[in-house]
Amino acid sequence: MKTLTPLVAFLVLLELHCADKGGPLEPIPLQLDASVNGQTLTAFVGQRFTLTLDSWADAGYLWECYIGDSLVVSQQGKASYRSADSGKVGGLCFATFTFSVNRAGHTIVTLNERQPWMKDVPPRATVTFAVDVPQ
Repeated sequence: MKTLTPLVAFLVLLELHCADKGGPLEPIPLQLDASVNGQTLTAFVGQRFTLTLDSWADAGYLWECYIGDSLVVSQQGKASYRSADSGKVGGLCFATFTFSVNRAGHTIVTLNERQPWMKDVPPRATVTFAVDVPQ
């Protein structure tokens, strides 16, 4: 029974800690899609995640990424684009963005799909989500 005592103490402390915070934090999934739109996600320092979005790149639409506080979350490199059907040219593509969580804080990530030369035209699509990174 003595070997269980430290384990029981740990579990009690963990439960008390989680109770103060409103329950255990769920980490952000490593692979996201457009369903993240409008969500607030929890991430942890050092974590990386990807976001894959449908794209109509053959019609000149590209995703632009804006990060409110790039010290909290930053984009790693440029988006990669691949065809939805590797045997075809044109049509639906997938744009994949990779992000890195750098430090505690809160930030908003917004992606707009637009034709870059059409500056005064509203985006064809927008995906926005918040990222909370606890201390």
